[in-house]
Amino acid sequence: MPSSPIRVLLVEDDEDDYVIAMDHFFRLPGQRFALDWVCTYPEAVVEIAKKKHDVLVFDYRLGVDNGLDLLAEVRAKGCQAPVIMWTRFVDRALESKARQAGANDFFIKSQVTPAALERSIMTALGQ
Repeated sequence: MPSSPIRVLLVEDDEDDYVIAMDHFFRLPGQRFALDWVCTYPEAVVEIAKKKHDVLVFDYRLGVDNGLDLLAEVRAKGCQAPVIMWTRFVDRALESKARQAGANDFFIKSQVTPAALERSIMTALGQ
């Protein structure tokens, strides 16, 4: 009997990066993932409140908003789902802030591989 897919919510304002993320998930053998996508901070708040995702992946830059503020807001509202943050920018201070705010992992988009993404998700889920 197949297990239920791991539900992932990607909060990403760049459609090209969404397509790249979708390709990463498509390339993963074995483990099944169900990827949902929203592209704005307000959409993310609404979707996260539904509590139907196992893991959340936030882009740092979300138009005029950012993933750190989103992380702080959802944690303040009691969301316990693991959060992985990614960004296009190499910024170790940002990584430190994200981890201090409760991000389980942090990636530079250009360095993400399907295997690294899967490993990060499974580690965040304690598997």
